[in-house]
Amino acid sequence: FIISLIIEPLIRKVMKFTNLTRKVSAIITLIIVFSIIIGLLIWGITSLITEASIILENLNNNVGNIEEKISNLITNFSFDNIKIPRQIKEIIQNSFNNIVGVGTNIAQNILTNIIDILTNIPKIIIYIGITIIATYFVCTDKMYILDQLEHHLPRNWVNKFGIKLRKVISSLGDYLKAEGIIILISFSIILVGLIIFSILGMNVKYPLVIALFIAFVDALPILGAGTIIIPWAVISAFNGNITLSI
Repeated sequence: FIISLIIEPLIRKVMKFTNLTRKVSAIITLIIVFSIIIGLLIWGITSLITEASIILENLNNNVGNIEEKISNLITNFSFDNIKIPRQIKEIIQNSFNNIVGVGTNIAQNILTNIIDILTNIPKIIIYIGITIIATYFVCTDKMYILDQLEHHLPRNWVNKFGIKLRKVISSLGDYLKAEGIIILISFSIILVGLIIFSILGMNVKYPLVIALFIAFVDALPILGAGTIIIPWAVISAFNGNITLSI
């Protein structure tokens, strides 16, 4: 139903410019819209499976290096200058090691869940097929559905419900449109930038996964893209990759 509301303006434009019936216009619109959606899904799923699998394989190899660097940093730091008791030193060292371990486990769980979801492609295909069929019937029979509702409900109810529904759809539609535009712009800019970095050899191996994650964080309240990008820049500088950090 939501998809039919979104593509309704496209169906009307097709009807207007081609003088075709609503059913034919709905079929043409659905073919175009779902071809684009399915094409993007296939590209996205393939890229995500590839990148997530590589990340998962490399994660364990990198964990040891991260723990070693943090341990060396703590060991080389001169605690004697600030006169911290030995017990406090041990607590700090253990805390850093625990943080690394927890972060690693979280990352592994997230990536494993992503791969598990993506491997359910047959089920996803069935859902997509049902969605396409249902959307077609809703689009073609929209006027009949509305006509039946008007004939089986009191006119006063229909008028009030219609007014409220239009307000809700308008407000919700404007909000979702604004959020969608912001996320799309953020995702596109980040993805293009990371792909350029990858082509230039700046050690950015998973541009699609990273762009999706940053765009998701950017959509959350209070948080923004800088929540990921700034720490990433600091870590890159710490690892000696000043070019990528800048």
